[in-house]
Amino acid sequence: MITKISIKRFRSIWEAELTPGNPTFLVGRNGSGKSNIVDAISFLSSCVQKPLQACFDERGGYASVAHRTSGKGRPMNLSLSVHFQTDRDEGHYEFEVCAGRNQSCKVVHEECTVDPLSTDNEKRISKTWFRRSGNKFDGKIFVYGNDLSEILVSQKTILEDNALALFTFTGLPPFSALINQLKGIRSYAIDPAKIAEHQDPDLGIVLKRNGSNTASVINHLRKSKKMHFDRLCEFLNTIIPGTVSVNSEKYGNKIALKFMQECKSSTPLVFDSYEMSDGTRRALGLLAAVFQDAPISLLILEEPEITIHPGALGVILDLIKSASSQYQVLLTTHSPEVLDADWIKPEHLRLVSWQNGMTTIENAPPHAVSMMQDHLMGAGELLRSNAFEQERLWDSADCVGK
Repeated sequence: MITKISIKRFRSIWEAELTPGNPTFLVGRNGSGKSNIVDAISFLSSCVQKPLQACFDERGGYASVAHRTSGKGRPMNLSLSVHFQTDRDEGHYEFEVCAGRNQSCKVVHEECTVDPLSTDNEKRISKTWFRRSGNKFDGKIFVYGNDLSEILVSQKTILEDNALALFTFTGLPPFSALINQLKGIRSYAIDPAKIAEHQDPDLGIVLKRNGSNTASVINHLRKSKKMHFDRLCEFLNTIIPGTVSVNSEKYGNKIALKFMQECKSSTPLVFDSYEMSDGTRRALGLLAAVFQDAPISLLILEEPEITIHPGALGVILDLIKSASSQYQVLLTTHSPEVLDADWIKPEHLRLVSWQNGMTTIENAPPHAVSMMQDHLMGAGELLRSNAFEQERLWDSADCVGK
């Protein structure tokens, strides 16, 4: 599991720390910075899968990613770090970068530590680490008990200023758990309009962020993961009663979705995806995200409640709770209906707010925790009554009084 993520000077975030529960609900108003937190986590995942400069370029360059202030001048340094734990290892990874010329970036600092949890592992019992600061580079790499630190000597001579060492060490076993953890982060903001379109076919193993290859994912599940496909259809029928199945059909070099619904005759009615509601298509996209065949370590769903009928949100939450038994799940929301589930506890909540030009992340305040623990109010009721905001107001009033 990812146990902690620290973000510094990334978009609206000056400095914030997220300790994910499972599942975790990022709760905040529109514009509070929830999407920036999600993008920082996605950015961290991208950095072990593609060159660092490419990660900045696809977001508009360094200046578009670094924290902004009202003053003019060189963009600030930004840094990200992650702590993780598996059944075999624990460790952390962090890096800091600064602005170069023409929206480029330069690595200022980078370090990684992977420490076995027990000493009875005969294959590898020593801590592996490397540290990079400016032109200085040092570390120890142990593979199956053998010290292969000389690899670092050769690697550091070819590392460029805008290249992360972890990206170049992908093939080394000591770092595989961390790298797989970061690669397994999947972030989704489902776009029903994209699901309605005729889509370019692909292998259907990994669902795209906006759901634009949902037809391929459904096709792959139906052919290769029948149990997952049947479960998906069961959830779909519960969310949209009467929708018994979904399929894909070829249109030239494109494919599109077909929905089957019950009718009085024995033959179900067939509807094209564009004939279905946004809520139906979004629900299918959420289901495809959960049941896709790709490896997942952390699943992020942005505002899953949009266009979903409040009566169906309970099923979506059941789906999320079920998924959290397989991997970590994180959601962003500002909907009380999403938080109405009675199994949501204070440890599942992280409150996101925007104050003085900066995004902050906080745990539920003590008075809210007390009310939830005493079963006086649920998380949804607290959000409706603005009880999560009251402590900030009280703190401000106390400061004025003092």
